[in-house]
Amino acid sequence: MKEINMRKHATILFALFFGFCLSLPIVSLAEQNQKSNFVPINWYAHAESTSAFKQRIDININNLRIEDALNLISKKGDTRLTYGEDILPDTRVTLKRDNIRVLDALQAVVSNTNLKVMASPSGQVVIMKKEAPVLNSIIRGTVYDEQTGETIPGASVYLEDTGKGDASDTNGEYTITDVEPGDYKLTARFLGYTKETKEISVGSNDDLTFDFQLSPSSFTMDEMVVSGMVDPIDGKKIPFSIGKINKENIASVPTTNSALGAIQGKVAGAQIVRSSGQPGTGVYIMLRSPTSVEGGNSPMYVVDGVVLGTSFGGTTVDLESLDIEDVEVIKGAAAASLYGSRAAGGVISITTSRGKGLNLDETRITYRGELGLTQAASNFPVSNSHYFKTNEQGQFIDGEGNVTTDPNERVISDDEIMDNEYGVPLYDNLGTFYKPGAFKTHSVSVSQRLDRTNFMISANNYKEEGSLANSEGFERNNFRINVDHIVNDRLYLSASAYHNRGHRDNNASGFQNLLLYPRTVDLGKKDEDGNYLIQPDSSVNLTNPIWAQASSDDYTDRQRTLASIDLKYTPFEWLTASTNFSYDRSDIISHDYTAKGTPTSPDENDRTDGSLSKSVTYTDALNGSFSLSALKQFGKLNSRITLRGMFESETYNYIGASGNTFALIGLPDLDYLEEQYASSYVQEIKSNGFFVQTGLDYDDKYIGDLLIRRDGSSLFGPDARWNTYYRVGLSYRLSQENWWNFDNITEFKLRYSRGTAGGRPDFGDRFETWTYDTSSGSVSRSTLGNRNLKPERTTEQEFGLDMIFFDKYSVQLTYVNQLTDQQLLTRPLQAVYGYPAQVVNDGKFGGTTMEATIEAQIFNSRDTRWSATLVADRSTSKIKEWNRPSYFSGFRLIEEGANLSDMYGEYHYRSLDALPENLQAHKDQFQVNDDGYVVAVGSGNSWNEGLQKDLWGSLLTVDGEQFKWGHPIVARDEEGNPAVVKIGSSNPDLNLGLLNNFFYKGFTVHAHLHAQIGGNVYNYTRQRLIYYNNHGDMDQRAKTDASKKTIGYYQTLYNYSNYTKEFSEDGSYLKLREIALKYTLRSDKLSQWGLTGVHSISFGAIGRNLFTISNYSGFDPEVGSVLQRIDNFGYPVTSTFTGTIEVSF
Repeated sequence: MKEINMRKHATILFALFFGFCLSLPIVSLAEQNQKSNFVPINWYAHAESTSAFKQRIDININNLRIEDALNLISKKGDTRLTYGEDILPDTRVTLKRDNIRVLDALQAVVSNTNLKVMASPSGQVVIMKKEAPVLNSIIRGTVYDEQTGETIPGASVYLEDTGKGDASDTNGEYTITDVEPGDYKLTARFLGYTKETKEISVGSNDDLTFDFQLSPSSFTMDEMVVSGMVDPIDGKKIPFSIGKINKENIASVPTTNSALGAIQGKVAGAQIVRSSGQPGTGVYIMLRSPTSVEGGNSPMYVVDGVVLGTSFGGTTVDLESLDIEDVEVIKGAAAASLYGSRAAGGVISITTSRGKGLNLDETRITYRGELGLTQAASNFPVSNSHYFKTNEQGQFIDGEGNVTTDPNERVISDDEIMDNEYGVPLYDNLGTFYKPGAFKTHSVSVSQRLDRTNFMISANNYKEEGSLANSEGFERNNFRINVDHIVNDRLYLSASAYHNRGHRDNNASGFQNLLLYPRTVDLGKKDEDGNYLIQPDSSVNLTNPIWAQASSDDYTDRQRTLASIDLKYTPFEWLTASTNFSYDRSDIISHDYTAKGTPTSPDENDRTDGSLSKSVTYTDALNGSFSLSALKQFGKLNSRITLRGMFESETYNYIGASGNTFALIGLPDLDYLEEQYASSYVQEIKSNGFFVQTGLDYDDKYIGDLLIRRDGSSLFGPDARWNTYYRVGLSYRLSQENWWNFDNITEFKLRYSRGTAGGRPDFGDRFETWTYDTSSGSVSRSTLGNRNLKPERTTEQEFGLDMIFFDKYSVQLTYVNQLTDQQLLTRPLQAVYGYPAQVVNDGKFGGTTMEATIEAQIFNSRDTRWSATLVADRSTSKIKEWNRPSYFSGFRLIEEGANLSDMYGEYHYRSLDALPENLQAHKDQFQVNDDGYVVAVGSGNSWNEGLQKDLWGSLLTVDGEQFKWGHPIVARDEEGNPAVVKIGSSNPDLNLGLLNNFFYKGFTVHAHLHAQIGGNVYNYTRQRLIYYNNHGDMDQRAKTDASKKTIGYYQTLYNYSNYTKEFSEDGSYLKLREIALKYTLRSDKLSQWGLTGVHSISFGAIGRNLFTISNYSGFDPEVGSVLQRIDNFGYPVTSTFTGTIEVSF
């Protein structure tokens, strides 16, 4: 029944659309007839014309006045004749004809006068004066680049609201012919430049010249926006916020980890975290605030119209950043409604280069090479002192006072304070483990632009060794071809194909052992064969992490193929039909091999029997769409209506096999494993949808956007198969009003949009699922199916203000609030259901975001340009409705009113007033120490007298409760259990990005500062190092005796590895994320040196992630994910230093 109703809705919508299209030519004809019901009388000369005009008469007129002659013909032909006596000339006519048609007689009488005969279908005839002949005019001119003075081929120059225009030729010249007299707006525009409009007046038979000086687009709102809208639209007219990064701010410093890293700190409202410095890893992205409590919050990704498969995972997109022309970020449900049930988290749309920016008939060959080093930070606070007893020579001794080299026989010093100097050399194992790794890229591109065809072919090799010894790092090879072709004046074809192959060495662990190893052990020590030792010190029961890097063969191979084709057919000026088909194929091959006989400890007899694990994962995603779009102008109102239907098909396959115990040595094949296991998994997703969208633009002032979309998917329950989404967008450009008197504010626009988008369930959510236990062979029930399962639904409202003033500064301010209901939650079930859980729609989650983007053209001349962009945003969110018991997920509390970014854990008292009620009467027994913690000291003692009075290690009883002297005290609730409170938040108070581009003649400087103010990082690495007595905080040698603390003091802070406020650190930072210096030699200078045919040569230097200013005690505060910032012995984010050369022919 649902599908039948769906077809009914689709039929009605198509009928309405078809009726609208048919009405356009009818309306046009009606408008023409309303202007005049009379046409020249000779229009009725055909046989089917009015009978009065077909009648034949005999006429004999001899020297009669014209008025008498006309009356005579009218009487004989029984024709109604109307004229004004004042228009008839005082002349006489003679006409003698037999059997002549009435219309011919009338024409003959007035043939030598300034009169004309007009007639209506009803037979009415009017004698009128002939209008003076009008000679149409010509408009011509040249389009220039304002900064370089060079002409711009391919620029579009047109008379607004007329359909007349021309594209500038190879010399930048344009010509518009047959222009009727009148007042017009003449506009010139070209991609990447700010459009210019001139108000002109055209007379009769004029030959006018108007030249244009276009400047490169100063502001993002000047540029055309493609994504989020059905058709490209002027950025000044869109009713919602869309972030855009152009090629200039991407290619200046190509990203090393993920093409999507290019938008980090450059788009307001986009939060991006690179959690690992390991080569070949991606980034975590969240746009604005989260929308789902238990589901994903990542955006949808589109590359050249290819909707990327959802099952593949990861945000690397396997894309080369040098290929990117621009990135558009559709940040919320209001803007992303166009994409329906997959777009609650927003959409990131990437467009790659296609050769359009070249001059006509130009071919460009470009080589770019980058070579340098990548380096991880190696400064980490580890202890340089110890807490054991030694003799006078500084040698470790046992309980009997004898010298010992066995760590297990060492005796802790009486004071238990880590302030004893090692009597042996200390080794920089961090420096040994980390090495400067080679970083290099090579890319070649060939592009051409012809009259009807443009294309771009590129190939790229990228290799990053990384910063770890014994690691191959990551290598990627890409090939891309993009082609656009104008088949004829009505048919346009565009095609893209891309293939990528990557190889990553997964051996990037060992950070924990590295930091736990005593500095007295040289991890860089090698045996006589030049190999690292598995255990350099037999007394330390830890594997050498440098050796471990090479002990197994663990890698991942990735492949990705993207292809798309677009056809656009325009049978009439007002109607366009278009279709798109795209394909995404993704493959991951994982391999993890440990050879038989590999040592697992220093004991020669302790060797592994070997293991092997292999898996293949591949995804096929096919998408297509067909649309009809009609445009019509009604006076000052421009209207557009579009109907589009879409389909999606995605298949995900996983095949894996593993095993242990090789029968033979040196044969890494599954056939030789004695214990074998295999698994496989297949899922298919089918989705269909359609939408109707209408855009209205009245006089460039009042802009409206309306959209309704219906989505159906196999991921939804059978009884909730189809879901509806909508968008309403309005904007008002006050600066276009006649009464606007603020000359320095050239653009002032208010905008509002409201829309919905969805978050789809996971593949298994709607099904009844069972679990099979391979060891016992038993089967058990897992989840109860849900026939009415719906996608999560996000409703967003966006309010905004856009303005440009002094033609040098632009400001975009946005306030957003959103609410996501129908949350997809796993609900525990009572035993009566027979299943332990079911995925249901329940609960609400809301968020707000404030964004600001400020752009400035600080200086702009032909030789010098300086532009800057500042972006800022702040987001908050919380669970609005929660109809379930509260629970903890890690350090997150899930309940009504909670924020998914908040951290919850235990804490130690920091104020005497915070002590429990039973201790308030004994405050004199406690003090706050120099770390800010409340500690028990007893009457007459001070926290700094532990060594002086030998108080460390003693116990103090207060009101029947025992306390360790000088130790922090864990706060407790009313029931006496450790109190759990909010101890921090992963969500920053403010995100800031500052981008600067400076050009002076051939010199270019690009710099990007990125800052986070507020927000916390949970430093689990520090917590674990304290447990192992190896963190720098425990080193007391530089402290005075009064302020020294025992190792037991820090173990109290460690708090049994429970989440504790002590380790929730300030995550604020300021990073110099990018800096690039480049000098370019152009063809004019190169030709002087005999290098003819060379377009340009550039030399440069690039630095990435060069420094970070932060109070965070770990390697880098940029760790974890957007919602869970936790530092857990991860691969530190690296810095790169490279040189570049680029040659274009």
